[in-house]
Amino acid sequence: MRLNMKGKLITILSLTFVFYSTFVARIIFGPLLPIVEKDLALSHAASGAIFFWVSSGLFVSSVLSGLFSYIFSIRYLVYFASFGIGLTLLTGIFIKSLTSIYVVCVFIGFFAGFYLSAGIAIITSIVEKKYWGKALSIHELAPNLSFVSAPFIAEILIRFMHWRYVLLVLGFLAILSGILFLIFGQGGDSKAKGVAFSSLFSILSRKQFWIMALLFGFCAGAAMGVFSMLPLFLVTEKGFVYKDANYLVGFSRLFAILAAFISGIITDKIGFKKVIFSVVVLASICTVLLAFSDKSLIPAFVLLQPFFAQGFFPAGFAALSHLSTQDERAMIVGLTIPIGVLIGAGGFPWIIGFVGDRLSLKMGLLVVALIIGTGALLVKALRESRV
Repeated sequence: MRLNMKGKLITILSLTFVFYSTFVARIIFGPLLPIVEKDLALSHAASGAIFFWVSSGLFVSSVLSGLFSYIFSIRYLVYFASFGIGLTLLTGIFIKSLTSIYVVCVFIGFFAGFYLSAGIAIITSIVEKKYWGKALSIHELAPNLSFVSAPFIAEILIRFMHWRYVLLVLGFLAILSGILFLIFGQGGDSKAKGVAFSSLFSILSRKQFWIMALLFGFCAGAAMGVFSMLPLFLVTEKGFVYKDANYLVGFSRLFAILAAFISGIITDKIGFKKVIFSVVVLASICTVLLAFSDKSLIPAFVLLQPFFAQGFFPAGFAALSHLSTQDERAMIVGLTIPIGVLIGAGGFPWIIGFVGDRLSLKMGLLVVALIIGTGALLVKALRESRV
């Protein structure tokens, strides 16, 4: 079925709403963490592990989504994501223990993973190739708006309700996004083709693939991992009140949106290796300065740290494109992102929390900053052309 421009735009917007609601669900525990940790009497390590379980669930479903899309039409993956996350968040009202919050987080990540490949697949199937950039740029507003809005959502809603009811509100939002896509969204009626296992094994055997997976992991850690633990750090060790901490974190992500555009322009001019090297080093330095600066200087580094961390991704995707053939590109991206999310968005918060229990959260930030910095050594091993 051929769609007119209005039908395509409505579908893109409805998918963007689904992406937004599922992404906010993945990161909302970061802004809520100071309150959740106190309410459930969690250690810093246990708090950080919340994000590990979200990322673990996402990793599993990202791997399984290829099989599911082979059995079901692609649009059903959107339903799995939106309705699955919505219902999971509704059960958040029953969270009473560490185990129960981990179970909820696993399922949040699990259902979120089904959307990652489905949304892009539907958009690229209904939009002409020459307009993919514009269509996907609309779609990619979702994670950026999620990072900006999640701290404000948490801070505003927590004034009127318990944190468990914040999950309830977001659950209804996710269900609403699925209903709107069900009514207005079009496309995605086809099934995926079978997986070429020879290509899969070939990709997994390449040194260059694992270098990029680690780089994505380190920079996902700089962007998402630090974000997840930052409100807790600001409140418990830097003396910020809860409201000010979340406002500062939210505003910092608004500033970071510019990084994607600037990084893309610079990458075209000087190449992806120089950009990746620069942003990895600068993100590492800013994370150290964020951890050890006086309270008066903290806002400056809260703004700068995600700016440099976010600058990695346009260059990172450019690197993946240069280091792969057109036929295997989708598979490489589909493998790199969940591995990166598991390492950075899942592992880094736990590391920060683990070190925080034994020393301090600022020392935890120092440890992850040093790990991020080692990415500069990995960049030296990257080739300029296909692996």
